[in-house]
Amino acid sequence: MIKNTLSFCLFCGLLVCIHSSFAQSIGGYNVYYGHLHNHTSYSDGTGSPADAYTHGRDVAGLDFMGLSEHGVMVSSSEWNALKNTANQFTDEGNFVAFWGFEWSSNLLYGHISVINTEDLTNVLSTFSFSDLKSWLNAREGIAFFNHPGREDNGLEFEHFNSAPGEQFVGMELWNKGTGFEEYYYNDGYQGNDGGLSYYDEALTRGWRIGAAGAHDHHGTSWGKTDRAMAILAPELNRPSLYAAMKARRFYSTEDRSLVMSFKLNGAEMGSTVTAGDNQTFTVQAYDEQNEVITKVQLYRNGLLFYEWMSNSISPILNKQVTTSADEYYYVKVTQVDGDEAISSPIYIDGDTGNQPPQVTLTSPESGAVFSQNATIYLTGNSEDYDGSVVRVEFYNGTQKIGEDASSPYQFTWSNVPAGTYYLSAKAIDNQGLSKLSLVSKVIIEPKNEIQMVRQISSGNDDAEEGWSSVVYGNSSDLEMVYDDWLTGNQKIGLRFTDINIPAGSEIVSASIQFTVDETSSSTTNLNIRGELSSNPVPFSGSNKVSDRFLSSTYVTWSVPAWNVAGESGAKQQTPDLKSILQEVMTQPLWKSGNAMAFIINGRGKRVAEAYEGNASQAARLNIVYTNNSSNTLLADQPYNADILVYPNPFNHQLKVLSTGELEVKVVDYTNKPMPVEVLKNVDGYIINTKEWNSGLYIITIISADETSQYRVLKK
Repeated sequence: MIKNTLSFCLFCGLLVCIHSSFAQSIGGYNVYYGHLHNHTSYSDGTGSPADAYTHGRDVAGLDFMGLSEHGVMVSSSEWNALKNTANQFTDEGNFVAFWGFEWSSNLLYGHISVINTEDLTNVLSTFSFSDLKSWLNAREGIAFFNHPGREDNGLEFEHFNSAPGEQFVGMELWNKGTGFEEYYYNDGYQGNDGGLSYYDEALTRGWRIGAAGAHDHHGTSWGKTDRAMAILAPELNRPSLYAAMKARRFYSTEDRSLVMSFKLNGAEMGSTVTAGDNQTFTVQAYDEQNEVITKVQLYRNGLLFYEWMSNSISPILNKQVTTSADEYYYVKVTQVDGDEAISSPIYIDGDTGNQPPQVTLTSPESGAVFSQNATIYLTGNSEDYDGSVVRVEFYNGTQKIGEDASSPYQFTWSNVPAGTYYLSAKAIDNQGLSKLSLVSKVIIEPKNEIQMVRQISSGNDDAEEGWSSVVYGNSSDLEMVYDDWLTGNQKIGLRFTDINIPAGSEIVSASIQFTVDETSSSTTNLNIRGELSSNPVPFSGSNKVSDRFLSSTYVTWSVPAWNVAGESGAKQQTPDLKSILQEVMTQPLWKSGNAMAFIINGRGKRVAEAYEGNASQAARLNIVYTNNSSNTLLADQPYNADILVYPNPFNHQLKVLSTGELEVKVVDYTNKPMPVEVLKNVDGYIINTKEWNSGLYIITIISADETSQYRVLKK
């Protein structure tokens, strides 16, 4: 394949910035040079993506180039523009542009380049390294560990001690102007391991990553380095290069003219080969500029295994080895000027007599029905009788949707569209052997969305209560929340009647709309909670605003300035309150037609119309809901007219509705007894579960008449 570029040399003393050449070939592949981690003004660099790709292609002479902008700095419009620009600059056979973002957790979990995903995330929404792995597992894309060791404060990449992520395909062994001396020749994160580098520490812990490197450029000289990541691929197009990267078929080089192949029994670097006797490693290398290769070193599990001395411009070397399961091998090639190239590994699997782990998908049960955009909690139970379970992966058909590396194994699958799904769990043990569970068929029904508007309809349904605990239900306006020096910051109560939403319905959105009575612009931050009652009563002197039992869910509202009297628009509308409504509607006695109340407190002042001031401008509750059941209860929840355990799944508290005396016992899914703190309230009992881990639990409730068991899931 011919690469057509102008041939000239910049007088930089270091680098021929463009060279006109045929694509170099070795081992049945062409070799393409570039790097994927660079920046522009879309994050903390200079210039535009178009400037970067133009320079990388026309001045630096790269075959491929990627931008990896800091995710916390990229807007949605810039992200779309970045993808569009990469597509515009991709010219098959000449130049390939990739887009990406850098997940940047400074001084904590490290920096990671994520390539080829349709959307992006950042450390504000996926805070931990594990969060990023879960995010990436649900998408098509690949990731590279950037400049290892630079951001470590004890947790960088969690020091590779969590379950390996399949989509992590490489690690930078050089970065910016620094070559292998910093990011490969080091003692890694761990001591007492023979001086293994960051690269080898990851590989010995099961991370199947290849040898990469990137310019990480923030100026306007993108690609002005002789170092490169070299990809072995059949063609110069994006699908071919992307497939090669997923196969770990690339190497990291300090000389962009160095060509290398590393095979075991004909399988190129990045491959997984079954262990066996008398297997043959083959190394081929040469330099386009005819530099002599002086040394080739074969490494096994991070330690030097064999070394060839050379005085050739194109050595072909062979070595017979008996390989064993769980080994990995890579090679390092050294030229006469000291430049080096490091290959991606070849991984060794094998049958060691290991028995596969046992695995069961415990939730959801086969035949479960949910509504569109539901959240489904998948849980798995797994044991390994001759080793240990490394992780459990969750699948929809053949598509992996998530994984968990610790028991109880679980994954939250959110916003699932309508359709029929076949879910399963796969357990992987410490020797790499795996087993699939039986399949659970799950049906997601389309939503039937309904809109509802309810307005304050009486004087006792909007009320104010100051520090004196006097309830005012006849005021012409609502001061939210500061009234005057005498009354101070008030609590505001709002009650809406005739909420005709059936139990089990899913709230799509909800908000309260106010109308401005008096203008104000002081800083105002309000907190909104729901009254945790199935049918709250009107506000009065004996039924105070402050006496209400409130939802654990709350919504904060940083209220914009209200500058126009009588205005009732976006500035006077609360944020989405659907989480509050959903919690209120989990009350066991909730039924269609009941009332719903909200309590507002905080600091600052906004003055809204009250019912007595102008009934037509009183607060309105706007709700969009679906009458499809959200199926938040697990399938085997028993019915008992006298006892009800809810909500299920739950976060920090479980509630037991009962009028009688009860004894409560709890075990986890392994039958281990759990500490139980039970508090009595007017409706029954509250079980404090704050110290419990996420997972499945069995609750036994013993009353005077019977014993009942309930299976519940903590999120």
